[in-house]
Amino acid sequence: MSTFPKEVWLSVSGKSYVQGECKIIARVQPGDDVAAIQSHYGRRLMWYEIGADGIEDLPFLTSLKGQRVRIHADTAVLTGLEEQMRALRQTRPVFVLKPGVDILRQVNVIASIRFRVHIDASQEVTDIGVMRKLTDYFLYNPVLMSPIEPLTTLLAHLTRGKGHTLWETEHKRPNAAFLDEKWRVTASRRWAEREEFYGSFEDGWETLSSSPLADRLRSTRRTLIHASKSCTTCRHLVLCRGYLKARDADAICMPWQESFDQLQTAVRTSHKIINTFTGSGNGLDKR
Repeated sequence: MSTFPKEVWLSVSGKSYVQGECKIIARVQPGDDVAAIQSHYGRRLMWYEIGADGIEDLPFLTSLKGQRVRIHADTAVLTGLEEQMRALRQTRPVFVLKPGVDILRQVNVIASIRFRVHIDASQEVTDIGVMRKLTDYFLYNPVLMSPIEPLTTLLAHLTRGKGHTLWETEHKRPNAAFLDEKWRVTASRRWAEREEFYGSFEDGWETLSSSPLADRLRSTRRTLIHASKSCTTCRHLVLCRGYLKARDADAICMPWQESFDQLQTAVRTSHKIINTFTGSGNGLDKR
């Protein structure tokens, strides 16, 4: 069995046990043995990822007590689930939401109970007004206390002149990898959904990380800057670095560009906003 070096962050199914020193993100669901997963990986385990069905299963949710949990949910159905809410508060949850037309209401529900929110930047935004309204809410809601990623981290980036771009906030570093249920490896779920893989886990990290796809993704930022006029001339290159067009060179990124404009305006005009939000950072990357 191949092993990956400790600098690799590998997303794996809760039913797949990986040896070695690499960091682990475990994708789990009701029925998975969370205690066994925790025992196997120990300090290598960075966080768990669950779906919305995991919230509804109270014993499963209780088994995640004390753990970092990223919850991928299309909707934020939390009202009326008092026992689930208590169990969630025993974890360190982040709700990862798709930027659909109902996103502002969902964010408002989650942030009002002071859970963290992360807007999935890998998902297409079809309504240009969605990100504008959401960014307004993030910047100017006087009672908002929870960070909304990636806006929080990108605002800090603009304020300090250095830091994370969308590649980092979306956990797409060169050493990040995704292992699917067929033991195929790629950069992330984003590329697995397109059936684009580095190769098989058995090939080993050295071979996989030098595969044609890995080489292409490593050079994506540089390639896009040179090949795409829209990226070359984009005033938001410092925040995006080509991430929004990495999978599809024709992808529409105008909704995010408008959000970036709002963040840059806030940096120029409001120290209060900056002082409120820039200290939060991208918390799941820190122990």
